[in-house]
Amino acid sequence: MSEIDRRALEANFEGWRAERAPDIPVSEAFELYSIGLVLKDADLSDEEIASGHLGGGDDGGVDGFYFFLNRQLMQEETDPPKDVMTANLWIIQSKNEDGFGEKAIDKMRSFSEDLLDFSKPVSGFTRYNQTVKDAMDLFRTKYETILAQPHKFTVTYVYASRSDHEPSKKLDDLLAQLEKLVKSLLSGVNYQFQFWGARELIQAFRAPIDKTLSMNIESSLSTPDGSFICFAKLSCLAKFLTDEKTGDIRQHVLDPNVRDFQGDHVQVNKAIRETLGTSDVKEFWWLNNGITILADDPKVGGGKVTLTSPELVNGLQTSYLVFNFFKGGGTDDRTVMVRVIAPPDEQTRRKIIRATNNQTAMNPLSLYATDDIHFNIEELFKLRQLYYERRKGQYRREKKPIASIVSMKDVAQAVIAIALRRPNDARARPETVLKKEYQHVFDEKTDTRLFLACILLDRQVQKYLASREDLPKDTRTDIRYYMESWLIGMLVGRAEPSKAEIAKLATTLESPIDKTLMDGCCAWVIEIYKDAGGTDKAAKGTDMPKKLIAFLKGELDEKRG
Repeated sequence: MSEIDRRALEANFEGWRAERAPDIPVSEAFELYSIGLVLKDADLSDEEIASGHLGGGDDGGVDGFYFFLNRQLMQEETDPPKDVMTANLWIIQSKNEDGFGEKAIDKMRSFSEDLLDFSKPVSGFTRYNQTVKDAMDLFRTKYETILAQPHKFTVTYVYASRSDHEPSKKLDDLLAQLEKLVKSLLSGVNYQFQFWGARELIQAFRAPIDKTLSMNIESSLSTPDGSFICFAKLSCLAKFLTDEKTGDIRQHVLDPNVRDFQGDHVQVNKAIRETLGTSDVKEFWWLNNGITILADDPKVGGGKVTLTSPELVNGLQTSYLVFNFFKGGGTDDRTVMVRVIAPPDEQTRRKIIRATNNQTAMNPLSLYATDDIHFNIEELFKLRQLYYERRKGQYRREKKPIASIVSMKDVAQAVIAIALRRPNDARARPETVLKKEYQHVFDEKTDTRLFLACILLDRQVQKYLASREDLPKDTRTDIRYYMESWLIGMLVGRAEPSKAEIAKLATTLESPIDKTLMDGCCAWVIEIYKDAGGTDKAAKGTDMPKKLIAFLKGELDEKRG
């Protein structure tokens, strides 16, 4: 390492912070910055990074905590894959400091002793905040569902800092203790510990995610619009799908695909697997519909296709099975059909995605981002310098400020809390609500200003709560949506305002809400919260919303009286 690496990192970090996180404290910004670089190959969105960011008081010395199954990030409402091949747990400590210290590693060991000893109930840990305990519970719950399946489990610890020198040998004993502990609690685990100093962080920043990829083909048929159909060896498809650095599948090529891998238990996948490696049928493509890839300005020549920003939008089942077959040492010299399409515009792109993914039965939730209503929300938000991220990572890649990016889940939670008057569901189970009541949340007939009003109110409440350092982090998290539900009632003057009434407040909510009203609202909500037990369980339950509405009705009736 060198002083030059450290200076380069500092300059790079300051540039990143100025662009993406100008209002976030330096220490927290460095945590997000370094976590994003450590997990760069996972191509996580800002929202996904935030979901595992645990930095803060009583965090157990852990700043980042992420659990992947088959390279898919596990979150509260994420269903584990039905057939698991790999499990990866990342525990990250990030320090905006010039070296590596013993205290950080000791905290990792202490945290791991609690986390990995399943005989200790998480509810009994008093030294962690609720966010950390939720993360620990989530890991245990998801991991227990796959215990009976054969899989490769890797635990990776990362200690990141601005250091321009190698870690001291004094840390070796602590590292040995940590490794011994992990292997004693998890049999057969693959253990890794990585130090990320200035050199590693700056190298990760400079290494781009491949946006231009090529695939060798056997033959092709071009069309006047620049698209084409081609035939590629199965081995060439497998190579195209393989990340050369990690040997894993290129997740960023598959992320745009709206259909999750369904596992080997699905009949069609069993048939594909049985077909791979057999020679009773001359061509694989005779038995398989092939795959569809969208790309910018695709080119064909010299026996290969070159694709910029490729998105595999259909054929995920085939792709996963082919990748795993060849990674496992299989051989098959037959060909698969590949359709490469260069959509002329976004409208055509979404029609292709919807059409190619409605050919078999599937949960339509993952197709919602292509509905007209989301394009309308996106355009309306842009007028207010807000960026509605219909497609994962689209505005992160454009380096828009983190605080200005709004996800579909952000909007859904705000609408559920404010318009549907269900702050408990917004706090605990927004994706479940979306799956069952999507049309109720994103009603095509709704005035689009409703979504703007809800997100503007949500942002104001978040900003207010962030300023209330006198409140524990757990409390701020639990009361957020209740404050929003209360405030909208006070602003409209009705305990249960209509969507139309809320939509009319969009312009008003562009201006700051009176602090006296915010303070009063917060005090009332905290009183209800404490009466209900003052826990996340209370915030996720059904009693608090009922009490809030009843309390609000009484408050408004008194004013009218």
